[in-house]
Formats: sequence, structure tokens, C-alpha cells
Amino acid sequence: MKRILQYIIFGVLLWGCIDDNSKELYPENNPNFSNITITSPSDTISVDLGQTVRFKPTISQEIEGKALSYRWTANTLTQEGVLGKEFECGTAETLDYMFLDKGLYKLKLEVKNEDYSEVKSWVMEVRAYDRGYFVVGNDDNTGAATISFGRELSASDILEGKQMTFAVDIMKNINPEYDIQHVVRIAKSIISYGKSEANLHVFTRDKIYVADPETFEIFWVVDFVAAFPGETITEVAIMDTYATTAYILTSKNRLLGYNKAEFGLYEVATGNLSGQYADAFYADLFTVMGVNMNLAYYWVKDNKVFTNINYFEYYGGTNPANNTMAKVGDVFVDGGRANEYDGYDILRIFNMNGDYYSGQNNNAFSVCREKADQDHYMIIEFTAGMNGFETVTKVEFDCPDATYREGTRLVPNGRYNSVYYADGANVFVWYPKNVAPNNKFPSKAAFSLGEGKEVTFMRVSYDMRELYVGFYDRNSGETLKGGFYIYDASKIGVTTNLQPTKKFENITSRPTDIIYKSLAWDIYKPQ
Repeated sequence: MKRILQYIIFGVLLWGCIDDNSKELYPENNPNFSNITITSPSDTISVDLGQTVRFKPTISQEIEGKALSYRWTANTLTQEGVLGKEFECGTAETLDYMFLDKGLYKLKLEVKNEDYSEVKSWVMEVRAYDRGYFVVGNDDNTGAATISFGRELSASDILEGKQMTFAVDIMKNINPEYDIQHVVRIAKSIISYGKSEANLHVFTRDKIYVADPETFEIFWVVDFVAAFPGETITEVAIMDTYATTAYILTSKNRLLGYNKAEFGLYEVATGNLSGQYADAFYADLFTVMGVNMNLAYYWVKDNKVFTNINYFEYYGGTNPANNTMAKVGDVFVDGGRANEYDGYDILRIFNMNGDYYSGQNNNAFSVCREKADQDHYMIIEFTAGMNGFETVTKVEFDCPDATYREGTRLVPNGRYNSVYYADGANVFVWYPKNVAPNNKFPSKAAFSLGEGKEVTFMRVSYDMRELYVGFYDRNSGETLKGGFYIYDASKIGVTTNLQPTKKFENITSRPTDIIYKSLAWDIYKPQ
């Protein structure tokens, strides 16, 4: 009985100690006790994958000056509310952390002082890079690539009044182990027929990097120079369709196929310029979906146009065809017909793109200037048929004030039957299919980007309603002097003093490629 009484007394004393201690820690009327409060405008946070979260809530305590400690932790969070393992992500007042995986997280902050501990939680979304713009620039001196991405604004972003911003050098930030240089082409492309998966391909001079199109994490690298020593990639034709093959033109004028599903490189039998064609003065590579021209690969040598179009492969063996060939029986014979380009210099060849996915036949154009009269030009629209090159139309005109310069890249827009080219800060629009005299080269620019800006790259959007104009601004005081503007294509050549619909400045070095990337699982379908 005595022992039981001792236990009771000990329990009462212990309870009293606990009660006294709790009042000491959380006294209701203790003037030295400092409560902590954590507030923020919203209980949700969002950040793009690969970007550092810098978040600072408002923290106050009743008695200023008491030391505070901070501990940020996070758990992965499923849509059903299931939490994953907790991990620490900061010990400062401001959260400064990069989450490596997309998805939802429960973010928690615990703040302590000598008296008290307060906890607040947020739901954070690390967003994948779904729709948006890529702009790629290469440094003039080092060749280092700056690949930046502007994520398209969501409905909530727009409601919150946010403006589109670019994640500068996003590929490097997400993949710091790779030193990406001299980018030639970047493209998101569906892998194979009947599938919805896609990959992001970054073609550089010596490597092909393959990445997830939403996270930009590189998971495969094709060592091009190891497979083809002494050669580099100079041009790439790749489409965002089910076609599994892309095509590569090399520095030795070799035509290669690239299986974008298996990342394999192989030599295409026809059209390779190795040996006798290695000194071709001009080559260009572009892909069209058409009846006769699934792959159009053109080059110029000895005042002839050469190609490797499929019908010629069937009837001409493994040799490339040129515009003087005529079919005799089942083979093509060189010199079978006159060369339409005698007496002219071929300045450029381009393809007039049509509906990007309809499979309509698309014709090619050659831009020529007379040797004896430098003010006289000839434009030949041609296609490939069962009997070789077929001229669709041929027009000639005098244009003493022509603004086009030999070798300048031409950017066609089939929706408006127009072609764009640039000189310095000026962008010109030309209508080669118009009736004379409205088919001449323009004497004045359609618009200008302004003093100090040099147009370095242009591309038409998938639906051909917009023109992306990449530029380098030598007058900019920023480290990155490159950017791009977007113009309404329907107003180019129509509206005077045309202004861009969107401006993105100081987001890359010298622009070499610009694309709009749609969702990983879809194909952009023009309206």
C-alpha cells in the first residue's frame, strides 16, 4: 500500500512538472514569449522544371530580434494526396532550390525561435515544358550554344497578369554534364507511325543530342564525328510527323539518313556528292511531303541542278539526276536535253512549302541571274516527274534595283505565295508567282528591325501565319545580344511601319534556329 501511494504522489508531481513546463513554453501572459506567423499570398506555387525556386514568405514574430532558424522540406505528392518520402531542400529564410522531377510536391517550412515553432505548407507544381518557343544561339567566338525556351502562358498565368519569359540556357541548366556547341538544328519529332511518343533532337556539328521533349533531359547522344571522321553536320531536314527518317547533309556533301526512332545513321545511296561532286558550289536540303518529292535534296554544279528525288532513283540507278537528263527506255541519259540555265548563274534554290501535313505536291524554284546582264533575272518553277525535271513556269524580268544577294537564304510562305529574305536589319517580301511586273524583287524592305540589329535567322510557323525573325543586336549592353520578334505574316508587305506582335530580347547569343514546340504527344495542325 505504501508503494502504491508513492507511485500516486510521484505521478501527481510529474504531472505538475509537465503542466508547469507547458506554461513556461506557451505562457498566455508571458511578455517574453514570441509567437511566429508565416503568411504568403497563395497556398500554391508553380515553377518550370529546371528552374530554381526562389520563394520567400512573410515571417514575423511578436518580439523582434529573437534568433530564428528555418527548415524547408518537401514530399512528392500524387493527385490522390499520397505523400512520398520527405527530403530537405533549404535552411534559409528564402527557399532557393531546383527540383529535378516534374509533378506535385507538398512543400513545408518550419520556423523556430527559443520559444516556439511554427509550420506552414504549400502545394507546389513543377511544370513540364509543354508548349512554347525555342530559340537557339551560338557564340561567335566559342561556338557555345545558348538554347532558351519560353513556355506558353497557361490560363491561370494570363489571369494573374504574367508575361512570357524565357528560361535562358535551359538545356545547359538541366543537363550541366553536356557541353553543347555549334547547334545546326533543333526539332521535336514524332517517333514512328501510329505512335504518340516524340523526342527532342538537337543536331550540332559533331553530335546529336536526344532529349525528353517535356523535361529536356538528355538521354542519348549520337557521336557523329566518331561514325564519320573528318565530317560535320551542316544541314538537317526533319519533320514533326510519323516519318521515321530525317536527313543530314555533311561538310563533305554526303547525304545521310538518320533514324529518329533508333538514333542510327546510314548513307543514302543516291545523291551523295563524295568524290566527283565534292566541290559542289551550292547545296541545300529540305524535306517536303508530296507525290513525287518525299525528299528533295538539291545542289548545283557546272551550271546544272542535281537532285536525288525518288522517281529518278527508280529509273536512274544510284546516280543523282540533273536537269539535262532525259529518259531513254528505263534509264536517264545525261545531255538528253538542253540545259535551261546556260548563260545564267543559279543564285539559290528553294521549295515553296504548301500545307505542311496535307501531302500535296510542292514545287521547287531556281533563282537565276544572267551572266552577260547582271540586271536580268530568270525564275524557273520546276518539279520532278516520271520523265525527269519538268518545268512548270519560267519567267524573266529586268530588275536593276534588286535587293536580293546571291546565296542569301530564302524563306518561303506557301499560304501567301510569298518569300522572305533579309539584309542587315531589313526584311524583304517577294512574290515570285505574281504576274509581271509584280514578280520582281522588291526595291524596298517590308519592315526593318532598327539600328544595330542584324537578322541572322528566319522561319515561318507551322501554320504559315507568323514569321519568326531572329536577330543579333550589337548595340545591346547585355551579355546576351540575341533575340527574336514575331510578325503577322498576313500584314507583311501590306502594312506600312509594321510592328512585331511579340518581342523577345536578350535571351540568347547569335540566333541560328527558332521553332514553336507543341505538346510531346501531338502534331500541330494548322487551322
